[in-house]
Amino acid sequence: MTSLVETLRARAWAARERVEESRSQLAAVEKEYAVAKAKLSRLGITQDAVTELLAEDHGG
Repeated sequence: MTSLVETLRARAWAARERVEESRSQLAAVEKEYAVAKAKLSRLGITQDAVTELLAEDHGG
């Protein structure tokens, strides 16, 4: 039979492992977010440039 202290230690260890896994997942999501944000930024610049060119071509 395990003691209360052993049970609490095991739970604390499991909780630390879950926290580390969550931190790792968060870092991966943050990296994906940064990449997507950069792509959106480039797309916005491209869209603005195309809009300007189309306006110039149509006498706008």
